[in-house]
Amino acid sequence: METINQEALDRVQHKEFLDINEATAIFECSRSTIHRLCQKSLVHAYKEPMGGGTKMKWAISRQGLLDYYHARKEGAKRRGLQMRVWPRDIPTHWLTMREAVEATSWGKDAIGRWCREGLVTAERRSNCWFLEPTQLVNFTKNAPQGWATTAEARRITGLTRARLSKLALEDKLVAHKAAGRWHFNRESLAEHMRRREKYMPKDYRRTEVASRY
Repeated sequence: METINQEALDRVQHKEFLDINEATAIFECSRSTIHRLCQKSLVHAYKEPMGGGTKMKWAISRQGLLDYYHARKEGAKRRGLQMRVWPRDIPTHWLTMREAVEATSWGKDAIGRWCREGLVTAERRSNCWFLEPTQLVNFTKNAPQGWATTAEARRITGLTRARLSKLALEDKLVAHKAAGRWHFNRESLAEHMRRREKYMPKDYRRTEVASRY
């Protein structure tokens, strides 16, 4: 159902319900496609006797088919993919993954991990993520709960950015990197400071940390 045959549509403008041959002519698709839409209740349709006999045929709502087509077209436009219907249980103001990347400047891998770990409000439909925009934008402005950005970690520990990165790469701090940015576990930072202070003279520690501000 990628195009509409306008000539075939004009011929049935007066009809509210179409048979399967008319539907395939308008949308230039196969009979099996229309059958699937009817069987899965994706369009309004019902079965009626054919020619007064025992055999049944589909009577398919013309407006229902048009609504389905336009929903597919809108879904394709927003996703940048092949035509799909926007999920009925997902609010229309939510973002697709492509829109989320554009809105936050974070990478798909980072946003996908947040979705899988439940750190942002998101739903997965038809192998695509849909994200609630307000909570996502607020989340990207700060580190997740219990974590610290590199700038916050520097204030907590007095260590340089390079030193923090090295400790993270050596697994001496619990941290993860997303879209080129480190997030450090606050408890891990506190534990590192306790170990560090255990072997550092108080006067030297006070002088060293103060000199960094």
